[in-house]
Amino acid sequence: MTSTSFSKTSTTKPGYFGKGSVEIAPSTADNEGPVRRLAITSDKLVSQPFEGIDTIYDVIQYAARTHGTRKALGWREVVDIHEEEKEVTKMVGGKEVKEKKTWKYFQLSEYKYWSFVEFKDAVGEVGRALVDIGVSRDDVFNIFSETSPNWQLMANACGQISTTIATAYDTLGEAGLQHSLNEPECVGLFTNAALLPTLYNVLRNVPTIKYVVYDGKPSSTLVTDIANVRESIQVFSIDELRERGKKLPADTDELKARIPKPETMACIMYTSGSTGPPKGVCITHSNLVASIGAVYTLLGHHLTQQDTYLAYLPLAHVLEYIVELIMIFVGMTSGYGRVKTLTDASVRQCKGDLAEFKPSIMVGVPAVWETIRKGILARVNHGSAVTKSVFNGAMTLKKNNVPVLANLADVVLKSVKAATGGKLRIVLSGGAALSHETQKFLDTALVMMLQGYGMTESCGMCAILPPECMRYGAVGLPVPSIEIKLLDVAEAGYSSKNDPPTCIDAPFRYISGLSWIVSDRVGFSWVLGWRFCGWDVILVAYLGSIPEYWSAAFWYGALGVVCGDVGDGGGGGGGGSSGGWLGLADILPALFNALACWNNISHGASKGSSWTLVACRLSSRKGMRNWKCWIAPVFSTTRRRRRRNGDNRMRGTCIRARVRTCGDALIGSCSPRQGVLRGWVKNLIKLQGGEYIALERLESTYKACNLVSNICVHATPDAKQPIAIIIPHEAHLRHALQSVSGVDATKELDDLCHDPKVAALVLKECNAVGKKNGFKSIEILQSVILTPDEWTPESGLVTAAQKIQRKKIAETFDKEIKEAYKDQ
Repeated sequence: MTSTSFSKTSTTKPGYFGKGSVEIAPSTADNEGPVRRLAITSDKLVSQPFEGIDTIYDVIQYAARTHGTRKALGWREVVDIHEEEKEVTKMVGGKEVKEKKTWKYFQLSEYKYWSFVEFKDAVGEVGRALVDIGVSRDDVFNIFSETSPNWQLMANACGQISTTIATAYDTLGEAGLQHSLNEPECVGLFTNAALLPTLYNVLRNVPTIKYVVYDGKPSSTLVTDIANVRESIQVFSIDELRERGKKLPADTDELKARIPKPETMACIMYTSGSTGPPKGVCITHSNLVASIGAVYTLLGHHLTQQDTYLAYLPLAHVLEYIVELIMIFVGMTSGYGRVKTLTDASVRQCKGDLAEFKPSIMVGVPAVWETIRKGILARVNHGSAVTKSVFNGAMTLKKNNVPVLANLADVVLKSVKAATGGKLRIVLSGGAALSHETQKFLDTALVMMLQGYGMTESCGMCAILPPECMRYGAVGLPVPSIEIKLLDVAEAGYSSKNDPPTCIDAPFRYISGLSWIVSDRVGFSWVLGWRFCGWDVILVAYLGSIPEYWSAAFWYGALGVVCGDVGDGGGGGGGGSSGGWLGLADILPALFNALACWNNISHGASKGSSWTLVACRLSSRKGMRNWKCWIAPVFSTTRRRRRRNGDNRMRGTCIRARVRTCGDALIGSCSPRQGVLRGWVKNLIKLQGGEYIALERLESTYKACNLVSNICVHATPDAKQPIAIIIPHEAHLRHALQSVSGVDATKELDDLCHDPKVAALVLKECNAVGKKNGFKSIEILQSVILTPDEWTPESGLVTAAQKIQRKKIAETFDKEIKEAYKDQ
């Protein structure tokens, strides 16, 4: 038996999480497991990091008091833009055509910083200016901007005056931006100079906009044109707002009355839209603070003031938003980068963001880590035979933890670590399932790689893997702000009563068609139905007119909103207290489907105080805006539109809605401590033979193939096996084709993608990865469709968070898919 070597961190608490989660209430139905909490907080759910930290306003004030003049947020200014003309060859009508393209590269300054005190002061200046120009507590202010310190500045300025922000990805086109402005009836927005043309094109169709704030240097003509769209529109640069705020008093009664309360709505965060149109998730200050407290409890002793965090993911995504708030709270320096300028190769006459900032902590989505892994392998493959041999030898020594020689391997791998700045200590993957191979590779070659799992509706927090519990393929422990339980998905053969094997370090094997990571102690499967307690973690509601397939029951429990009196703030208690469950339909080994349900719901049609499946009264909070929200109780057939009444209650009539299958799923394995993210319930496909396959689990594994850049696995109920639409990794593909006879590896990628021999090679390599991971015959790919075109948010084939849009990909490649299935 070989031991596994994991990267080390400088601070640990041995045994701190040894018990994982513990049972706090028994099962209340035959189709569900017991209610569990994180063991170290089993007596009470975490709702805040410290006493007195109740809102994001408190977080900013605390950070300034505690961390003072330390560096808080850093950024780089664009010094120059270099244009380079390159000649590219394309195939047009079967003929090679050469054309010239211009590539732009940034030259950037060194990092400049705000201290925590300076950031707090800037937030106050902008907040006072917003009040002065007429922004009220009932207004919604949109942020349509790239990730930057000014994003945080505007968000916290609005938060300080109890004005709700709404998020919009900076990659949105005109239609998406118009929707994100009109649905929450935004009165203003903050954006970048480069995005002002997009705003100008939709502004006439957004009648509620009164205020436009921008950073950067747009043309004066464009600013004038925007102001002239309507007489009521005022346009300000963010510097103008700050100057205005500096001249205003900071301690007026009006400003004191605008300080937020825990129940104040902080944010309408739009989901990435991977399962349909983006949904606006209404998140309160207390939701955000509970998430900060949960992460601080799990990882606080690993996050130090000496660490540095590189921020580059979209702040419109809940993962990045929460992470940055946590870094501000703990006093860590955050440096902002751009995806396009992370490496030295993508800039001119300066270092890339990674080499310049030298982060010790990074967070990313699987697509980022896959790109890094394949980039490392591409450099190795293009090196000499000696280079390859030394690299592979070093990796073997590290994996097997050979005494003394493992330290020598670190020396060999030092050049790999230098590419990320040389100081990385921990990286965290979230947002989707990460391939086991990629995690293991980067943990060995680079740094300890942890995983987490969450969703917008739970403020991004459901499970996190702390370093003390490091293992491959696990999304970790339930965060201490939630309770968890599992419910069965009988039709798929998953049961909460199944027990996983108990022998540690045994090979992967199959049970009921699922791969399991074995555990060193008796295991149970949990994580399905994240417990909602009071209103500390889970969303209050969705914003706007939720499409029919999201309304009502989400048969597989996905994203259902707690229905009932959500204002009790009770402590959970698993099965005995008021409140309910946010159903995720997350599938873990042997168990499946969070068919969410409630206990002790009152004010329903039955006027009772017991289990009910009807809509009921929702208490609102003071300061909540009169949003048009569809409340969709899980496992019910009702939806409710909230209306503001004079007694500060939301009431409305119930309308019967259809039940549709939809939802997230966690498929994979776990121990008494951890779960593994593999796929979504709605992506469980029953094949012709009557057995289920999990599309997302297959994608996560096949993506580890070096020839794959991105992949969408497709299957229908009539198919015997799945097929895959694949964007090949060009560098690895050309390298592999050098040993394939009859194929010119130098041909254009478009030509290679239409070559049957190339498709056969990619299919062979993908299936080799599948077999290595123990896939059954029904999980092996029957054929592949290759495409040279990247999937981008602009094309609609991936979301802004890089999640594939399965339905749109299927529509785009409909002809090729039908052709592939002809042979089955």
